[in-house]
Amino acid sequence: MWASAPWVVLFGLSIVFDFLTFGVLPIIFASIVIIPRFLATRRTKYIVTSNELIIQQGSITGYQRMQIPLSELDSVTVEPGRFGQMLGYVGIHLQLNDGKIAKLNYVPAKAQLDKYFTEHTRN
Repeated sequence: MWASAPWVVLFGLSIVFDFLTFGVLPIIFASIVIIPRFLATRRTKYIVTSNELIIQQGSITGYQRMQIPLSELDSVTVEPGRFGQMLGYVGIHLQLNDGKIAKLNYVPAKAQLDKYFTEHTRN
């Protein structure tokens, strides 16, 4: 939910300062940007087991499920993002042995999943 906070603040400010369209522009903005992003964040799950990571990403249209064996991890990179440190979340990029990258967005920083994944890399 915190991932949508900057967008909600921007939405609130646009309602206050939107004198030209009398609130129509912020409502269009919310329906195009904020609502789909909020739903995608709420419908995304990261399931970590002892030997694999399951990423289930949801959107308005449905779900996509990926299973990544932890033995396939090559390296781990953490990116706090623009508002990440302030709101307490990070983005984790997992480089796999075949060169592909799996991105975990809006992971709570307190979860320390980056350290768990780093322990399971082949390096």
